[in-house]
Amino acid sequence: MQSERENGYLLNLAQADQAEESADYDTAKALLEDAIRQQPGRVDGYLQLAALQYRTGDYQGALDQLDSAVSSGSLNEKNLSAASVEKLHFIKGNCWLELQEYDKAVQELELAAQQQGAGAESYRSLAIALANAGRLDEAQKTLETLRK
Repeated sequence: MQSERENGYLLNLAQADQAEESADYDTAKALLEDAIRQQPGRVDGYLQLAALQYRTGDYQGALDQLDSAVSSGSLNEKNLSAASVEKLHFIKGNCWLELQEYDKAVQELELAAQQQGAGAESYRSLAIALANAGRLDEAQKTLETLRK
């Protein structure tokens, strides 16, 4: 039974990827929501849904969905890998950037960049958020970190 549920969860994630690639965003969203219902303690579905919402311009929806998952206890950062924590804060930070809430974006993207093995994308987005928040010296220092 457990492996059937696991297989169904992974199948939904894979089919959601395919639906998104075909620009069938409603189907992708429905598949991801179903995956989350099947395995509410798994991070992949939440992050994939939030990334889909971000890519389709539903920035507030992505933020609300991630915040709800964290506040309900479905997502607990202490139980996540550094890569998943980075992605969580990266998505939230970029949503705040799009919503022009630059201080909130900086806060989230600093958390993303602090994760072990953080990617260049987190630093780049952090530099953009810092510049938009008027913190140009810090933005420059962040960009210099990328050049090293």
